[in-house]
Amino acid sequence: TSGGESVWATVYVDGKKIGESPTSVTLAPGRHRVEIKRPGYKPLRRTVTVRGGRTQPLVLPLSKHSPRKTSPRPAR
Repeated sequence: TSGGESVWATVYVDGKKIGESPTSVTLAPGRHRVEIKRPGYKPLRRTVTVRGGRTQPLVLPLSKHSPRKTSPRPAR
């Protein structure tokens, strides 16, 4: 999400592309590395621990990249 609104993003788990968000994934119990990427946003990485037999929603807020500050070009 971004500012409370849902935005599509590419979801990776343990380095493998899962698909586009929002999505649902079944994972084996244990620790997993989740990564969310979207152009114009900072990539988000989290390590999550999955417990067997449980459903656990995961909502990760994305932050937009700050616009690059550029120096004005000198007048000619």
